[in-house]
Amino acid sequence: MSTVIRAKQIPLYPENGKGEWDFTSEPTQYLTHGLHPYLASMIPQIPDKLLTMYADDKTRVLDPFVGGGAVLVETYLRGLEGVGLDVNPLAIILSKAKTTYIPEATLVDALRKFLNVHAHAKPVTKFDNASKVDFWFKSKTIRQLIQIKSAIDVVVDDTATLYRAKLKTLLDCIFSNTVRDVSLTYRGEVRLRKLQDKDLERFNPNAVVEFEKRWKESIARVSSLPKHNTRPEIVSQDCRTIPYDDNHFNLVITSPPYGDMKNTIPYHQFSKNMLYWLGFGDTDLKQMSDSALGAKDGDKKTPKSVTLSDAISHMKKPNLIHEAVCFYADYFDALKEIARVTKDRIVIVIGHRILDGTVIDNPAITTELMANIGWRLEDRFNRGIRKKRLNRAMGFGNNAQGATIDSEAILIYSR
Repeated sequence: MSTVIRAKQIPLYPENGKGEWDFTSEPTQYLTHGLHPYLASMIPQIPDKLLTMYADDKTRVLDPFVGGGAVLVETYLRGLEGVGLDVNPLAIILSKAKTTYIPEATLVDALRKFLNVHAHAKPVTKFDNASKVDFWFKSKTIRQLIQIKSAIDVVVDDTATLYRAKLKTLLDCIFSNTVRDVSLTYRGEVRLRKLQDKDLERFNPNAVVEFEKRWKESIARVSSLPKHNTRPEIVSQDCRTIPYDDNHFNLVITSPPYGDMKNTIPYHQFSKNMLYWLGFGDTDLKQMSDSALGAKDGDKKTPKSVTLSDAISHMKKPNLIHEAVCFYADYFDALKEIARVTKDRIVIVIGHRILDGTVIDNPAITTELMANIGWRLEDRFNRGIRKKRLNRAMGFGNNAQGATIDSEAILIYSR
């Protein structure tokens, strides 16, 4: 079994928060942060530092775009009340798994049971037609993954009731990461692309071996979490309709999408192969895509922002202008709802984007939109992005319409 990874001590930072934000020499995969990657995820040092600056032991924290769960893990490590929202089912699973303590003995016993039953578990997995499982996985790998998935159900059913649901979430997280490990895709690319020629020929993973390896590693990570009485509430929810009262939260820390999924970060592509294997179907994936900011057309108006209006005036393609208007109209609705439920500070981590050859200054737009709803910019910190997997060139898909840039701003707003 892997060496236990001890909980990281909360570091001390300058009282005014000034200083280094790039964290170029800091490890980002400590504790459960390393359970599963997520596309364009926030590194944990950012919420760690922000919580040191702005939270006390009674602070209620919200991340309305929870993604890979970095904010909630750091919130949980402090024993604070936290809530995370997202429309992506994978984000919900990962964030729950990363913020759930399970004793080492329970995890070791469950692994022992898995190794005894996986080869004999009855396959029950079915897929919707759009999953294209045969395209993204070799036939041997498919058989192994089906056996793993079936064995997970057997092991979970044989687990004590107290930890049954928690273990299922963790094993779904580990299984998802295994699916990603053994899929026929190039790593480190924003959009899915199948392995080609010799790369495809040479790639012959053993899914069972990969799953067992990740499970053993997770034992150290999960059992090293503090055993708090409360866990974050993580909900599948569009943040344009947040189910909390006015001023419920003290602090928001979040990194919203830089733009719509078509022209910036394709979270649906990153997630879909894993979600199919986790039992989600075409209807679920369509609902996720339709709930994303900017996804639905309609009679939307450009929100009041001088910077946004100037950027749109330099764009030439009507379809991209329309897509920009739809996204920022939805983004403004999200900001208004986030502001409604927050009473002290809202921290937004966001960078520029490029659309139709035009640089769009998201930090400036965000500040202007926040001013429209009565929130002022209290402070701003800039950071370089070290390993955030974003496109740096003008090349997305077949249309090559959009891009993002490898730096971002940390914006602190108050009333």
